[in-house]
Amino acid sequence: MARSKAASAEKHDKHDRSDTPGRRWTLRRLMLTTGVVVVLILVAAAIAIYSGLAGSSIPTGPAKTAVQGFLADLEKQDFQGAYGYLCDTTKKTYTSPDQLAAHEHTLAPLSDYKNLSVSTQTVNGTPSASVKVDLIRAGGVEHHVIPMVETGSVWQVCGYPY
Repeated sequence: MARSKAASAEKHDKHDRSDTPGRRWTLRRLMLTTGVVVVLILVAAAIAIYSGLAGSSIPTGPAKTAVQGFLADLEKQDFQGAYGYLCDTTKKTYTSPDQLAAHEHTLAPLSDYKNLSVSTQTVNGTPSASVKVDLIRAGGVEHHVIPMVETGSVWQVCGYPY
């Protein structure tokens, strides 16, 4: 009889353990849910990283070349040539090469530029660039940021006063 009580107690102890089928199913469901959430977070992070890298893949060379042409024309005081680099929005401010020339004549003449650096981004689906440059004028160095946009396949200076 003592053995049957011990055997009964042992059976009862087995049922009190946390290895019951219901508890195992709950643990598996919790682990599965946690795993799915972790995978979704990793996929979202990968998409965010890829989007960030893809957004900055606009080449800087064409924008740099355009701003160099614009500044070279300003140095030579070729305002007709410089005017050709302006976007339509800026051309509303300077309605002719003569107006651009009038604005430039209010400043000390541009003699050189240095430290040209270009960063590109997409704004409202349009490739754009910010060109940081030190303009060397008779009065000293002017730290300047020239905003640019890509229209079609052409980079244009787009801002006032450029």
